[in-house]
Amino acid sequence: MTGALAKLVVGVIKNEKIDYMLGGAYSSGAYAISRGTKDVDIVVSLESPNKIDGLVARLDPDLEFDRQVTFETNTGSKRYIFKARKNRSIMFELFLVGSEAYALERFRRRKRVFLATLNREI
Repeated sequence: MTGALAKLVVGVIKNEKIDYMLGGAYSSGAYAISRGTKDVDIVVSLESPNKIDGLVARLDPDLEFDRQVTFETNTGSKRYIFKARKNRSIMFELFLVGSEAYALERFRRRKRVFLATLNREI
């Protein structure tokens, strides 16, 4: 179920023309044997906070959106959380790309790779 939802979320992000980078355990499948995970970490660049509304509207039937923006203490990033409606243990964390030089450069250097678990280039 995580894979189908991840494919849906990435597709919606692409359709909304939001720059993104898949991270965390889910992205490791592009470089090594992927490991099971119930959360998908995605770094996004939102030119405007209104962009999140388009995502929420398109993902609403499948994912519940927590309107409270949270602060991720390890990276100092703000994040939005979506949880699967049918399986609450599956979670999507959308981290906002930071404004500091390191975060911006890391995001700029992201690479497009084929991810077999999504059967698409990300």
